[in-house]
Amino acid sequence: MALPIMATPTLEGEEALRFYEEMRENEIKGVSDEEIRRGAEIYNAVMKRNPDMKGLFGGVGI
Repeated sequence: MALPIMATPTLEGEEALRFYEEMRENEIKGVSDEEIRRGAEIYNAVMKRNPDMKGLFGGVGI
């Protein structure tokens, strides 16, 4: 039996302001080459261990 879908939480007041400020900071900071390399390694390891998943993602490799 499926579980009911819960309502999407909304941010208000201080939480909303903090969220948008963190988004701005992350856009400016960006992603380091190390983070990109690590993400690619994890993706490739998952694809290697689960070859059937390649069909779901169009066989895209990094």
